[in-house]
Amino acid sequence: MEETLISFVTAMLAKRKGFIYGSKSYYNGNDTLQTLSEEFHPNFRHKNNFMQRFRYEAAPQSILQKWLRDTYHIYIDIGTDCTTEPKFWYIIKQFIGDPKDLTKEEWHWNTILSKIEYSGYEEVLEIALQESLKLLENYD
Repeated sequence: MEETLISFVTAMLAKRKGFIYGSKSYYNGNDTLQTLSEEFHPNFRHKNNFMQRFRYEAAPQSILQKWLRDTYHIYIDIGTDCTTEPKFWYIIKQFIGDPKDLTKEEWHWNTILSKIEYSGYEEVLEIALQESLKLLENYD
């Protein structure tokens, strides 16, 4: 089973926030997925800075989701509503406090965004990843 790669739009948003994974797959200034040859991977970004400016990594969704957790303490929950046909929803939460010390009173969650979508799981995860990255644009 292959992991779902992030879309071109998500890759652009992630690059703006400093996301680097070292993926062989990338978008070269448009929504066409391409693959680096072995001779350039994983050190391509150091060899050709001009080309790298227009290259957007197409990392797996799970890797970007983990990066958001590790870097910004942003967690995406995907849930299912099976009342009539499967519908997927997402909640974006941010952990407030020191994740290494869960005894402090400042430890809590801040729900940033919650929404219901009528798409498949991966489509909803993609939307939630984009929304998380857009929220971070006002962060720094």
